Amino acid sequence: MSFLLSSKNKFKITLEVVPPAGYDGQALLGKLTALVGLSFDGFSVASNPVARPRMSAMVFSHLLQERTGKPAILHFTVRDHNRLGLQAEVWGARALGLDTIIAVTGDPDSSRNISQDCQIIGLIDS
Repeated sequence: MSFLLSSKNKFKITLEVVPPAGYDGQALLGKLTALVGLSFDGFSVASNPVARPRMSAMVFSHLLQERTGKPAILHFTVRDHNRLGLQAEVWGARALGLDTIIAVTGDPDSSRNISQDCQIIGLIDS
């Protein structure tokens, strides 16, 4: 059961976290671990905010839960996935022990021309 539902009469406080830009999250994890003694209920982990690439929010949420013992809400940006990918990500999140997801459309990526997007098969044919 999601920690959000664990006590219906208590307002939940979460800290929003932006994963690092890159593969090494140890420095940020160390800083966040130092906050565990404060009075908050969990973390809320953003997924590629402002349409800029970051470490996977799912992976960082998992690492954060393991390191701190506090639950994490995974921001799930549907902008970055098709239907098949969405299902796979939801199953993956659950397998990693993430039981709370907030689904959002995500910030628009103003740095690219959407008309130039193509299916992966289009990249192979090129």
